[in-house]
Amino acid sequence: MLKVRYTNQLKKDYKLIKKRGYDINKLKFVEKLLAEEKNITC
Repeated sequence: MLKVRYTNQLKKDYKLIKKRGYDINKLKFVEKLLAEEKNITC
């Protein structure tokens, strides 16, 4: 399992997503998949 590093850009993007009212759970889901080194397919 990888460790997620929260860069300043990620923090800014997260804040913007929250401000715009988008679904934060989608971002958290993708973050979890990447940390677990699973494939992200559309």
